[in-house]
Amino acid sequence: MNAFGKSLPDSLTITHIATTPYRLPMVGALQWGKHSVLSEARHVLVSVHLSDGSSGMAEAPPRPTIYGETVESITAIIARELAPRLCGQPVAQAFRKLQEIKNNQTAKGALDMAVHSALAQHFGQSLRTYLGTTMDRIRVSYILGIGERESVLAEAQRVFEQGVRVLKVKVGRDWQSDLALIDELRSLFGEQMWLYADANETLSPEEATTILRHAREHGLRYCEEPLPVELIRERAAL
Repeated sequence: MNAFGKSLPDSLTITHIATTPYRLPMVGALQWGKHSVLSEARHVLVSVHLSDGSSGMAEAPPRPTIYGETVESITAIIARELAPRLCGQPVAQAFRKLQEIKNNQTAKGALDMAVHSALAQHFGQSLRTYLGTTMDRIRVSYILGIGERESVLAEAQRVFEQGVRVLKVKVGRDWQSDLALIDELRSLFGEQMWLYADANETLSPEEATTILRHAREHGLRYCEEPLPVELIRERAAL
């Protein structure tokens, strides 16, 4: 056994790694956090090829304000550091080789996923079967960004009619307004829609407990990233 779950022969090696930056315009701009706005997805496709002809692909989503990575940094770290360490090496050593480079988690995560995808093809399995998933169905979640109340509610109604039953509500710029919006969403959909929030690290330790208690009382199931990522002890306490 190894980090990729199954015994692999040393003869199975990584032969080629490629990155393909691309842009995908969005239907509408997504606002989150204190000031962030996303109007298009500028991501990187990462492909990994193995010596038996198998290949896998994964996506690296740069979020400079969260992970500190960009399209340029992802393509550069893979081309200059990660690919040279992995190519020509046994797949079984890939995970250990990735750890030689610090940080750059999005780039390394995409390579990890692409290797898993290639190994699934190597074993003649779907990725789902290879990973050993236990669920046949999952709820589709939709991100509801910060915006004007009427347009946000209309967007929620539109995706509800398309079958979405889980909303991730972006919050954090004005919690009084955020809680009022959550109340309206709860009134509009009742228990048919699961609601949870994503604060994108906008809360302080001093206010987080009180605000999240109120949020739970307003029907939120949980809150993603309430505190800044560097506040490790405070996150653990919360």
